[in-house]
Amino acid sequence: MSFGFGFALPAYPLRGGGGNNPFNQLGPTLDLSFAGVVTDLTDPNGYTLNTDFIIPQYQIAAQYVVWETGVGLVDKTFSQIITFTRASTATYFDSAGVLQSAAVDAPRLDYNPSTLAAQGLLIEEARTNSLLRSAEFDNASWIKTRATVTANTATAPDGTTSADSIVEDGTAANTHDLRQGGITNSATTNWTLSFFLKAVNRTWALIELQNASATNNRARAWFNLQTGVVGTGNTVGSGITYVSHSIQNVGNGWYRCVVVGTVDVSVTSIQAWVEGTIADNTTNYDGVNGQTSVYIWGAQLEAGAFPTSYIPTTTTALTRAADVASVNTLSPWFNATEGTLFAESSVNYTVPATFFPLAASLNDNSSNNRIEVGYLTTVVAGFEVSVGGVSQAGLYPSTAAQVRRTAGAYAANDFAVSTNSSAPTTDTSGSIPSVTRLALGTRTSGGTVIHLRRVTYYPRRLSNAELQALTV
Repeated sequence: MSFGFGFALPAYPLRGGGGNNPFNQLGPTLDLSFAGVVTDLTDPNGYTLNTDFIIPQYQIAAQYVVWETGVGLVDKTFSQIITFTRASTATYFDSAGVLQSAAVDAPRLDYNPSTLAAQGLLIEEARTNSLLRSAEFDNASWIKTRATVTANTATAPDGTTSADSIVEDGTAANTHDLRQGGITNSATTNWTLSFFLKAVNRTWALIELQNASATNNRARAWFNLQTGVVGTGNTVGSGITYVSHSIQNVGNGWYRCVVVGTVDVSVTSIQAWVEGTIADNTTNYDGVNGQTSVYIWGAQLEAGAFPTSYIPTTTTALTRAADVASVNTLSPWFNATEGTLFAESSVNYTVPATFFPLAASLNDNSSNNRIEVGYLTTVVAGFEVSVGGVSQAGLYPSTAAQVRRTAGAYAANDFAVSTNSSAPTTDTSGSIPSVTRLALGTRTSGGTVIHLRRVTYYPRRLSNAELQALTV
């Protein structure tokens, strides 16, 4: 993927002249020695840093420049503002809804594969796909019971003819499935199992996370491949407990079907299991033997309470490294005395109660000194400020929206936050930390999964009314 997004410097005269002109009008470069004065700041909507991952556009300005029709802002490319690393390749959906692979250290501007809407910059924690040969179901690593796999019979979500078909025995009394096992479990852990599936002449598919030593211990769920809705999900036996299941439309009749289960430490080996069914229960199957099938591609079994982007494997388990993005210089745009941090972001999964996917964090590369906005749980957004590891403000307006626009404002003894136009929540006691960087989608080096749509910094404490208007 190429990120050569460049924009010409607006051809407007810059006010102030002399030392108050921070830009070289011959090109988009900054004079980082520019200081400015407070009285130059006349536009309450003026920002000094803007990263918009939907357009996309990346802009920076020196503090206290007079903003007027773009004056004072310099357009930059992604790499001129943001330091981004990831020590592996990673997948994402492009603007045509086709699954692509991004190179090592290449950011991913992800799209919804069904609607083709831009979702922004994808930031993910490290995950491992423990299944072998994730798209080669004809391989011997996948055990077939009264099921025949034909390789490369349909176009997969990545645009290649690499999807396989499974034809099963249609007799209800018979066991018929496709499975891969032998994955080691050593602690009580949430595991997420997913398959990309497409209907041929089956209505429902059933996938299960099983105890490889006792298959009557399992978490399972049904998925309607004709309508794209989920059926029931439940626990059978003990040792593996059903948590949740979900389905994602990825276009062209394909769905990513997901089941999450908690595997007890007593279960030392687990396996992935899939079959097609005709109904949302365990007794009714298609009645024509040898003619009932689904297309299948992209199996993934990962330790975690929700699915992440597909990690293809060919011979062994494979790890996708964490995405790490940051703005590593606060000069000349940051105001240490007061300011407002705004982030628009989304998550495409149910956020566990103990998981806090951050959108943006001004910090000193630790959790001790930080000003940050993000999620607390599924229905709570958050704004937190900490100095020396001691909380100065923790404000959490509720919202159930998938896309969240959160603005947190700070000044000494004066904090406020609004999310999706909520009435600002305030705190009138606390000091401001000393920070050195702006981390995007995480605090330090990973540990979150989020789509960043926009992150903007304002060099003053916006009023409560402005916070509310900004997050509409």
